[in-house]
Amino acid sequence: MVFYRGQEGRLEYFTRGEIGREDGQSEVTIQKLVVKCNRCGATYTDKESIEMVRKWVAEGYAPCPDLGCPGGLELTEEP
Repeated sequence: MVFYRGQEGRLEYFTRGEIGREDGQSEVTIQKLVVKCNRCGATYTDKESIEMVRKWVAEGYAPCPDLGCPGGLELTEEP
């Protein structure tokens, strides 16, 4: 369920299936953040990995957790 307060102040709840429905007033885009290695292609979607890589990227170094891989981790968005 998603809780939404419209412009008129009315509170509404939407199920997952209703999100993005055509109502003529809203545009909904759902994108998923993914951590991906730029060499071996290993992907991680859990919240902890995403937060950790954000911190590492800000510090300038985000190594792949596979010790045999010389690649680095990157944050990407997938539709």
